[in-house]
Amino acid sequence: MTGRLPGPVSRRLRMLGVCYWLSLKTLAASAFDGIFQVVWPLFFATTAFLVFRQNGDPAALVYAGLGSAVMGTWSTIATTGSSAMQRERWMGTLELIVASPTRIAWVLTPVTTAMASLAMYSLVATLIWGRVLFGIEVVIASPLSFAVSLVATVLSIAMFGFLLAVSVVRYRSAWAFGNVLEYPGWLLCGFLVPIA
Repeated sequence: MTGRLPGPVSRRLRMLGVCYWLSLKTLAASAFDGIFQVVWPLFFATTAFLVFRQNGDPAALVYAGLGSAVMGTWSTIATTGSSAMQRERWMGTLELIVASPTRIAWVLTPVTTAMASLAMYSLVATLIWGRVLFGIEVVIASPLSFAVSLVATVLSIAMFGFLLAVSVVRYRSAWAFGNVLEYPGWLLCGFLVPIA
């Protein structure tokens, strides 16, 4: 027993890793996605902090920080996830992906996982932004549980992005559909507005 994975499993894992890395590089090189990832979460956070600071309650500022962090993550995956297949169509690679011997789900899952990974920047940037500019301290009681929950969040958001990408691929304005999903998601999930 050599301890190595069987051939098909190791090839599949390598393919997922390569697709993930290429998707990260593609998203990082995109001007729209780059600005969207860097500026938009900080805009959400600043607006939320300024509004909630009027209350004078430090717990409300922590709620605003976490809410705006998840709000930026939701906005990122709703917009980029809905336009993932459309972007492939514009670049002329959708036909190659569909015709490849690998199932489309195995190719699209790393793409949406890369989007969700970049969306996690929203969480980190918002919490650092709140700490540096507004003095908000979010205490993490269990770092290990927090790390596991971040991985679970990335995977669940990636799967939602995958579902969104394959659902709206038929529409020419799929990205607009993703934009429409932003606001109901903010309100229904209670990111900044209490559900009660």
